[in-house]
Amino acid sequence: MPLASIESGDTAPDMLAGRMADTSLMLFKQYGDVYQIAGAHRTLASCYMSVGDYSSALLHLQESLSDSAVNQAPELVASIREQMSVAYSALDDKTSSDYNRNIYLDLQERTRQDRSLEARAEMLDRTSLELNVMIAVVAFAIVLLLFLLWFFSFLYHRERRSNNVDRLLAPLLAWQKNNQRQLQQMKERRDEMEERLAENEERRTELERRNMDSRAKVALADSVVPLIDRVLSEVAKLRDRRETEAVRAERFEYISELMETINDYNAVLTRWIQLRQGMVSLHVESFPLQSI
Repeated sequence: MPLASIESGDTAPDMLAGRMADTSLMLFKQYGDVYQIAGAHRTLASCYMSVGDYSSALLHLQESLSDSAVNQAPELVASIREQMSVAYSALDDKTSSDYNRNIYLDLQERTRQDRSLEARAEMLDRTSLELNVMIAVVAFAIVLLLFLLWFFSFLYHRERRSNNVDRLLAPLLAWQKNNQRQLQQMKERRDEMEERLAENEERRTELERRNMDSRAKVALADSVVPLIDRVLSEVAKLRDRRETEAVRAERFEYISELMETINDYNAVLTRWIQLRQGMVSLHVESFPLQSI
């Protein structure tokens, strides 16, 4: 359905956004830009959802995923799957809504892991560069030391004939002491850098663990929101007294199932918090996996 056929009671911003999205879609189809075409379909779906036409929104969302090349942009696919979950939920299609929401969560987790690995690889590259520079400096110092030893040995053999051995060795001994002091300072600095690197690695690991725990808790809490929305939707429908008793009984039973699921999620989150606070102890034992 073209967006121009939306009822006149809709808001002007929705009408304007829809017309712009329609125009963009036609242009992108002419140029063959797969990602922009998918984005235009997603924008049109948002406009239809804002006016309550979830069926038309689903048609545009499904059309945006028709080209498999779109899967190379996981963030775009994740946003499309999220809107499909909302649209199916509005149409009371729980199975399709949960299916698209699970795909959305999997894409979000995969994207987060990719970013974490990229950050870790970048940090390892910087560390490797610092170590390579340090190795190059040490190698240069060794080469310089060998050259100076050869040079002073040459001077020693040349000045040996004039019995000036003490005067010849004095600069060498002074240089040797100075070089040993510099090498010791470099070693201490390297040890200090290694300690800081170990501390930063330990701190990063702890922050990653805390971040993972926090995101898991938030994800578990967010999974309850669609269930609450469904309960509110069913309660709103129960206020309509024109339904038969059989339909109302089915709605009550569905609400009961949703509340049981919400209570299960809440129990899991409560147990998790108690476990983190030391209020729950674990009993670990071994058992065969074949029966499971």
